[in-house]
Amino acid sequence: SAPVRVNDDPIGNNAWQWFGTMSVAPNGRIDAVWNDTRNTGQDNLSELFYSFSNDGGLTWSTNVPVSPVFDSSLGWPQQNKIGDYYHMVSDDEGAGLAWAATFNGEQDVYFLRISNDCNSNGILDACDILCAVPGCGVPCGTSNDDNQNGVPDECEEFVCTVGPAPAPELIDSEVNSSNRMLSFSVPDNFRLAIRVIFDSLPAPYDIWNGSELWVGPTGEVSENGASVEPIPGFDTFSAAQLQDSFFQQTTWFEDGVISVFHEGIVPDGRYIVQTIREGCFFDDEGSYSAPLIITNAKWGDTVGNCEAIPCSVPDTLNNIIDVFAVVGRFVSDPASILKHRADLEPRCLDLVLNITDVNQAVNAFVGLTFLFSPSAPNAVDSTCSNPLP
Repeated sequence: SAPVRVNDDPIGNNAWQWFGTMSVAPNGRIDAVWNDTRNTGQDNLSELFYSFSNDGGLTWSTNVPVSPVFDSSLGWPQQNKIGDYYHMVSDDEGAGLAWAATFNGEQDVYFLRISNDCNSNGILDACDILCAVPGCGVPCGTSNDDNQNGVPDECEEFVCTVGPAPAPELIDSEVNSSNRMLSFSVPDNFRLAIRVIFDSLPAPYDIWNGSELWVGPTGEVSENGASVEPIPGFDTFSAAQLQDSFFQQTTWFEDGVISVFHEGIVPDGRYIVQTIREGCFFDDEGSYSAPLIITNAKWGDTVGNCEAIPCSVPDTLNNIIDVFAVVGRFVSDPASILKHRADLEPRCLDLVLNITDVNQAVNAFVGLTFLFSPSAPNAVDSTCSNPLP
């Protein structure tokens, strides 16, 4: 076929385009990068430029610089040249490039993540969105990226093309029988975010009704009553705190269950748990999975009985057996209930079982009400930031 000129600088401007590198994404997009002197007018001062084609190379996007200027003659240790250490791999959202430059006054090999320019405004999407990428060359735009996939929203249809995510599931009633945590599983091999909606909470926590939060990063917590950090010889469980910001990952847990905590997860509260795939819009309800509805046990009701091992699930009663069950977890009795069922205080859970948790079990047994007052939704409360190990 006839050759197609990719670089769009004026013909005859005596600029150099060199070390061209190309790769192809699974969706057919062709990515091309090269070093270019068009903006400097000096043979040894180049910028890395990028362009892409969505039609098999017939037409190419506006060229954009994706690096600061560097001097290609700064060899190491005594060379007036630079090595061709370039390699690029493309995926459907952009390209990963290993390349050589001299930003430190010597030759080094760098990695650069390049996103494309799907709205064809001459600005890389990452620059459009973040407005903080050096070397954009032009003022950044104000695009939104609600699904955080690196593509401005105006470049995408308002439909999740991959369909709803797989729904979270209850493991069994033994696991999901807590006063203060939500426990469930989500499928592996999908990059998901997990949304929790506060559906129906008792007073005074009903001020949280309707709030939406996201499950944050997970960490391993010791089942030993007096410790959060894992201790040799004791089992652990995966826990995560709810947070305001969207978070997604592929593998959410390794032991089959994740326990989620937050000051708004309280006894006798009802919660809706859903997942959403990477690349889908948050405000498109059709992109979310089917809901998993979890209702927590009543205040202080941790078991039915512990005559058989494991202890049975809560039975809607609050008696001395519940108190003994919390004491058993407090002293790290291997046959006692799981920590996520016995952790009753404070307002912002500390994932530690101590004498104050036992006191709360006693208070519940004698009929005292749930003693903690909530903070207002969206209020900044540093006391509720419980970093996991």
